[in-house]
Amino acid sequence: MRVFIVWQCCIHSLERMTLVHARVASTLMTDEIFGPILPVIPVTTLEDAMLFIEDRPKPLALYLFSSVDATQSDVLRRTRSGTAVINDCLVQFANPSLPFGGVGERYV
Repeated sequence: MRVFIVWQCCIHSLERMTLVHARVASTLMTDEIFGPILPVIPVTTLEDAMLFIEDRPKPLALYLFSSVDATQSDVLRRTRSGTAVINDCLVQFANPSLPFGGVGERYV
């Protein structure tokens, strides 16, 4: 199984950039991203991905791509984010009435 963590991404009309093996301690990974930048962090297992997510402030968005019901339930149960989407990445942009925001100390 290959698991990838995709951290806080927002799509705009600018040229997109994908960064594979982004440095976790970099500003890119510690600040919110409001641009077409997609940092990708390869991990070995789903558990490694969960530990990565749980060890950081709650993300603005969480996108999970999995057809396994148990995986979907486990990820949604163990994480908190501004929004969580399964097997989709554009649903938030299709509905302009959806609220925008996060959870946790950064958004109080």
